[in-house]
Amino acid sequence: MAVSGRIQAPVIKNIQSSGQMFDIASPATIIDKLKSCRSVRIFMPDMPASFCAAKIITSILHKELVRFEVDFQPGGARCYPDLDFHVFIDLDPGECRNALSIRDQGNSSIQGNLFTCTCRSTKINSCTLSYSLAKAMNYITSDILWPMIMCFDFYRIFTKNTIPVDDLEGEGDFLGSACNGCRELYADVILEIQKAGPLTDVDGIYHISRPCISFLNFASLFSALQNDIPFIIDKKIYCKKDKKAEGQRIHEYLARKGISRESSCELYTNLGYSTKTLIESHFRRSKSFVKKIGHGIEVSSIENFFLVCYHLLRNSRVDAFLCLSSREAPSIRESIGVHHNLVWIYRDCLANLRRFGDVLLFRISVSEALKDMDIGVLLHLYEHYFDMYIGRKHSHSLRHVIVLEGYLENRFVVATDDPLVASELGHAKERLGGYAVTDRSGLQLILTKLKARPQETPSASSPLN
Repeated sequence: MAVSGRIQAPVIKNIQSSGQMFDIASPATIIDKLKSCRSVRIFMPDMPASFCAAKIITSILHKELVRFEVDFQPGGARCYPDLDFHVFIDLDPGECRNALSIRDQGNSSIQGNLFTCTCRSTKINSCTLSYSLAKAMNYITSDILWPMIMCFDFYRIFTKNTIPVDDLEGEGDFLGSACNGCRELYADVILEIQKAGPLTDVDGIYHISRPCISFLNFASLFSALQNDIPFIIDKKIYCKKDKKAEGQRIHEYLARKGISRESSCELYTNLGYSTKTLIESHFRRSKSFVKKIGHGIEVSSIENFFLVCYHLLRNSRVDAFLCLSSREAPSIRESIGVHHNLVWIYRDCLANLRRFGDVLLFRISVSEALKDMDIGVLLHLYEHYFDMYIGRKHSHSLRHVIVLEGYLENRFVVATDDPLVASELGHAKERLGGYAVTDRSGLQLILTKLKARPQETPSASSPLN
């Protein structure tokens, strides 16, 4: 299925060249190139950052009255008509003529990114490059700003921040080890929000102080904490056998703060002012990006990011794209339910992790809740969630190996950031969602080699019981 921008643009001529490079300092040249063809077709993989970049590009095309079409079927054979221009976001254009590539800085057709990122993770590069193009055109709207914020907040702040949620003095350097380019981008985003004008209580993007607990406005305090990954890691809310003990730990923690079980289980938005004040006095507040929709809905960038992931997990690509700029959030509560299922599995993985030298092994047994989900997006999220555990407990000194079992009969989907394990998986003939698939003997070989690594004494904070 494809969705087309219905805005017409004049057909000037068909340009046959391929591999042409563009300078972001000359945006008019890029726009002229896009306008010179019958239509612009946009391709991207099923990854949240790629969808954010695509939203920025389509906003630019809409403003420039360029006819466009977004292809929501990244797999399978494609036809590339010479009369059309093709934009590939985080994909290799291959032999396609009239192609523009937007991906990591060394392989993009557009050079001169205004915010050069040197961080190890390159997940936000396509989005940053698209945002830089909009900046060069002096065209920043909420539909361009919000996707950039969502992408940046998840990959550079939420997943990297190691400050405990109840550390009231722990503002510190919230960008952690982010590079200068990312710091400049953050400052630029703040400036753009300020330029939007005086704050009101209705539609708009805001940078406000709020408790550092995800989905708090859509759940009870107890439920929000039970599914808040930073809190789970910091307070060790995971047990091997007695799952009821996880909830009991949270209730005991809140009781020590003077927060009753009744208040913690009530929908947070239904609590009175004094109760909310008491609760918020015990949890760190931080500046957060939120999108206000009317007078009743306030969605943070992290909550909206997971809403995109929720639709991608369900293979609802069109809904994932539309929710990047929707003035409503009709599926937010359904997405929270899915998030809670994923976090329940996450807690179980933490309770049963195994350590082999400098590698942590996480095994995910596919339940009915995961059967129909997109495996690529699922493992993408879990990779970052497990890295959050490593960052908070081991200061990123360890690597991860994630084994997904039960999705394929007698085969396993494996994700890793360990070079040696990745080398072993490099010969895998089958891939799923961008990840290697191996049989039982292949997995056993990997485990045998992991066991042969020098074993280190686990740190005191490592729950290897």
